[in-house]
Amino acid sequence: MSGEAITIEYQRTPDDMARFCAKSYFKRTGTAGRFKNSLFSNLRGMLAGICILFAVLLFVTMADGQSVPDVFMLTFAVFSTPFLWIFFGACLAVCVLPSLFKCESCVYRRCRKSFGAGENPDKPSVFYCQKTLTLSPDTITEESAYGRSDLFWTVVSSVEVLDGFFCLFIGGTDGGYIVPDRYFASAAEKQRVYEQCLTWHEVAQEKAA
Repeated sequence: MSGEAITIEYQRTPDDMARFCAKSYFKRTGTAGRFKNSLFSNLRGMLAGICILFAVLLFVTMADGQSVPDVFMLTFAVFSTPFLWIFFGACLAVCVLPSLFKCESCVYRRCRKSFGAGENPDKPSVFYCQKTLTLSPDTITEESAYGRSDLFWTVVSSVEVLDGFFCLFIGGTDGGYIVPDRYFASAAEKQRVYEQCLTWHEVAQEKAA
């Protein structure tokens, strides 16, 4: 296979992309990353809630004819109540702790809804249509009923194998050429394609350096 062009005909489905989305997300973030993202996201939401609560208190007390000092005294009394912070802490724990046990199937179901929205099986979009991917030492060519694209290996950010997919990422880990495993005759063939593409990619990066 060394030096020879590799041709792969494939067609992705919304289910393929949902599975890829879930696997890529778990590989990229890890448990610590998911916990941190969930923590900061919920803290921002709670901060917004506290600001809204303060605005409501301000409006109610001012409408009742209270003075500005009285407003701040009432606000201090409300926010110094331990039960309020216990409530916020419990809400934060309920929202954040599940991220430590978040399952891949949960992410898959959410992605599946997104990727399947508006897709017509009888007339696949450019994202899901039948494609022919030709990999050669110099270029990557993809052809479909919608047209043709030619790219050099220097634009590929990484060559990776995920569980169920062969990936040539462009500009990050979310986009590029994503080929499901079923379009390879065997796991050994997929591995050979991966190793050959990795070699071409490394050579291209060395030439560009």
